[in-house]
Amino acid sequence: MDIQQTAQLLALIKVGDNRNVDRTVIAAWHDLVHDLPLDDALEAVRAHRRESTDYLLPAHVIAGVKRIRGARLAAAEPPLPDVDPDDVAAYQARRRRMLAQIASPSTLRQIGA
Repeated sequence: MDIQQTAQLLALIKVGDNRNVDRTVIAAWHDLVHDLPLDDALEAVRAHRRESTDYLLPAHVIAGVKRIRGARLAAAEPPLPDVDPDDVAAYQARRRRMLAQIASPSTLRQIGA
């Protein structure tokens, strides 16, 4: 997520709790959530608003994204890498990459396109 996307995330959050958002707040949040996909982070905010009255913190968004990615992985068929299973290191590396692709929201957009 880039800094403009972090600002977009905070705009959604601000609608829910009327918090003050300025460049300092955006930078502080960006430092903590920059590695999250925007689509998952936005959905994590929506889920938090549906499920909790707690003041939303970056930790809530991060935990929500982990739940979203975990659910995506749980719903998918276990990947079978197209690598020789006797080459354990290559097999495990390919499987990790496949799991990361399954968990990624951008992969779902490509599949659904």
